[in-house]
Amino acid sequence: MNEIVFKRPTKLAGFPMFLEGISQKSEISENLIKLTFANATPNPDDIPELTLTPLSELSTDRKRFKIISVTERLAPFDRLLVGPNHLKKSLPELTKILHPHAVDKRSLLQWKSISADSGIGSIIQNYPHLSSLKGSKSEAVILPWWVDPTIFLSADWGIHELHPAEFTPSAGSGCWAVTAEVGDDISQTDLLKQIHHPATVVLTNAERKFKRDFEIKGVELLGNFIDRPLDDKYHLYICVRRESDDSIHYIDYPCSALGDLFEELKDEIESIVK
Repeated sequence: MNEIVFKRPTKLAGFPMFLEGISQKSEISENLIKLTFANATPNPDDIPELTLTPLSELSTDRKRFKIISVTERLAPFDRLLVGPNHLKKSLPELTKILHPHAVDKRSLLQWKSISADSGIGSIIQNYPHLSSLKGSKSEAVILPWWVDPTIFLSADWGIHELHPAEFTPSAGSGCWAVTAEVGDDISQTDLLKQIHHPATVVLTNAERKFKRDFEIKGVELLGNFIDRPLDDKYHLYICVRRESDDSIHYIDYPCSALGDLFEELKDEIESIVK
């Protein structure tokens, strides 16, 4: 198996246990390429020039870094992990009784929008906090795509995949970005070319452009995701928060082209949240 070693993304330093290694299938051959991370405190001479980061956690401001490769989008959706006491309950039943924890504000607000009351859990700050929950029989956790749920599944927790119509993920979910600092003379190596996935780039570029362009006074974009159910059809899912009352609103937009999506939808979004 081929292997590429990267720097760890500093933004996710609190969750190192979930960034030990990812295997990607090559688009060019059947070989697997393992993407791994350097030690937390490598020798200065051993620090890799490249960083591997979940694309959904990467800023849309490209002034300080450049994207070298983007891996194939695989599983972009959030997952609800529930303790053993809730294994026999359906998702609609769980919305009436659970106040799950999450690693970001987006997930908590989206859960609040479908739950039977206004209660929500806490934001998980790091791996020790997350790991401490696995011994509970009745807690619940919402995890984004890049967090490995194995520690919960091995403790007999259940798992539910959350549909983007109600849990719209962040732009760029489901794939990893290989980045370098602006000014570094780095281009795609043969291995990076093998994991690069142009079809995913088309979708995620459109998502990230929508996020970058989004600007409506009093409205916060929580998530946006483009699905491609057919070769010539796209479906844009959008989740926004109206700041005046903290209400959550969803917009589904089928389209046949990925043009200037924010300009196409700006008036409709404003009419929904006004």
